[in-house]
Amino acid sequence: PEALGGKPERGREYFERAWGLRKDDFMKVLLACYEARDGDAEAARRLLAEIEPSPASWYNLACTHALLGERDRALEYLKLDLESDRHTPATLARQKRWARKDPDLAALHADERFRALVGADGE
Repeated sequence: PEALGGKPERGREYFERAWGLRKDDFMKVLLACYEARDGDAEAARRLLAEIEPSPASWYNLACTHALLGERDRALEYLKLDLESDRHTPATLARQKRWARKDPDLAALHADERFRALVGADGE
């Protein structure tokens, strides 16, 4: 939303155009995330059932499960993403900063496990 001037509906418009071009698992995770944001948990879960999780989708799976109120599952995927060896120290620090402010992960912010994974502000 921030990158789109705080207008999430614009993000959905951009996504729908991209979805028309590419309907792979990565894009399905993003669609599931949008469905969860829109309050359609059933549609989100249907899409999640079709997805083969991969390192490229772990962070967005964490977001989607957090939006669905599935904190344990969200934290599992966030941990997979942050503890994978695919991040350089700089990209890991950036990913943790992003996670701390990501509104999709707001349901996790009070959880000690979340804070242990992403650190405190300013770290």
